[in-house]
Amino acid sequence: MSHYVWSCPVCNKSNLTSSIECSACGCLAEASPQELESRRVALDGPGAVRIPNRVRTALGYLAIVGGALGILVVIWQMSRMPLFFVPQFLVALFAVAYGFSIWCGIAMLQRKPGWLQFNLILWGAQVLGFATPTVSYSFSSGAFIVLWAQFSPARAGFNALIGSRFELVFGRAGPITLGLNMLALAITVYLAKKALDRAATFDRGQSQ
Repeated sequence: MSHYVWSCPVCNKSNLTSSIECSACGCLAEASPQELESRRVALDGPGAVRIPNRVRTALGYLAIVGGALGILVVIWQMSRMPLFFVPQFLVALFAVAYGFSIWCGIAMLQRKPGWLQFNLILWGAQVLGFATPTVSYSFSSGAFIVLWAQFSPARAGFNALIGSRFELVFGRAGPITLGLNMLALAITVYLAKKALDRAATFDRGQSQ
């Protein structure tokens, strides 16, 4: 059986220990920092989003691990519900969302087309959470740091967790509460800025 022991620092492809270069992009296993940067630029293409490799790796694996944990939570929740119970189908929707999270992480690591837009959707969906007498919603994949405020009676605080959590409930009594996921907000703003930078670079290239 083949064992993969090193990951390409340019495209994150797993390679056999006997390989001296990446089977996907041709990068040498012991390439210099200058060659690594040159290959990353060549792989991304002109006007591409420039994200440090460590940031790309951290965000990619956060989405993948968060998605996997989320699917386990969905399975656990569904196992506690009666078969064909209506909320079971609502919970199953989050399995799709967590599958999307895994795909977004892989797309980021492998620089698949559209990875930036899809990751903006993933993290943007995690920014706000709320609870009202009509409907309550929250969604997080991987980790969250939430600042929340409750009305009548007025309260505020914060929650933090490494893991995945979701909630979609209709018609539950309780005070109105709003939550802001600061981690998801920071990632969304970071990726949005990269998207704007890419658009500005593309516009300059078109005007020349």
